[in-house]
Amino acid sequence: MKKNSLNMFIVLVLLIGVMFLTVNCYAKEGLNDDGLQEKNNSGETRVVADHLKREVTILRHPKRVLALNPLMMEDLFCLGIKPVGKVDDFTHRVEAEDLPSVGFQQSPNIEMIHALKPDIIFAHTRAHVQLLKSLESTGAAVVFINPSFGEDPLLDILKFIANVVNENDKAAAYVKKIDDLSKLLRKEINFCEADEALILQGGSETILAAQSGSFYGGLLSRLGIENIVPDGMPGAGKAAFISFDIEIITQKNPDIIFVTGNSKNILSNYNNDPQWSNLRAVREGRLLLLPLQIGPGKMSLEEALKKTANIICPMAFKE
Repeated sequence: MKKNSLNMFIVLVLLIGVMFLTVNCYAKEGLNDDGLQEKNNSGETRVVADHLKREVTILRHPKRVLALNPLMMEDLFCLGIKPVGKVDDFTHRVEAEDLPSVGFQQSPNIEMIHALKPDIIFAHTRAHVQLLKSLESTGAAVVFINPSFGEDPLLDILKFIANVVNENDKAAAYVKKIDDLSKLLRKEINFCEADEALILQGGSETILAAQSGSFYGGLLSRLGIENIVPDGMPGAGKAAFISFDIEIITQKNPDIIFVTGNSKNILSNYNNDPQWSNLRAVREGRLLLLPLQIGPGKMSLEEALKKTANIICPMAFKE
């Protein structure tokens, strides 16, 4: 009888131990301090949700990182990460010149990506969704990012990437740097009284305007200027520049109209077009050229903000 009681006691202890281990394991599968789900008990991997609402298993400390978008590439450099390759749209950093090319953003070369053996690939929801299976065939974790993610298209993507690659401290320092610069530039251009603006691409016949959730819309927002193109316009999820209506532009009558290009000759199309010539910005000489060099992956964010502010209010930066 005593032997049976002892055996039952041992079994009970073992059952309690198993239950404790099971509960502990489930706890470790929960969310950690940075809000990302743990994949296993070793902590070597974790699961993140990308902007296609996919759950992606990634290494906790990925070593070989690749971004298929020039702005995301710039974000990696700002976080102190040198990617294993580059898209040819990325042109401005000397330290990227020796990186192997994977082609242009719109048509990356899958074979070249295979050869680089990345741990993780940051892909673009507008450009790379159709390449999902091909990108996954490289063996890398593929994380899709929506360029319109968050309220700040210039920095929210950087913060998302930083959370994935465990560089939150560097992200915080960089965000503070940009916040301080933005505040200073807003103060400098304040007396030029630019409250509303519009950024156009190309000629005056087909109206393509930068949406707020784009790099260009982000520049305006950082400089304290409202983009007259509202959020959620048709096509906003597919391109940085979307079709816009001249009637809305006439109604809003923005203080400044930017036109992207490398020659001031493009401005004459607007100055000589009756539907544009009566707008305040055109009448007051605030139809401005925004050089193509001011673009994602073509210069640093600091430089882009400074140059745009200088175009808006050149008198504020005269020595």
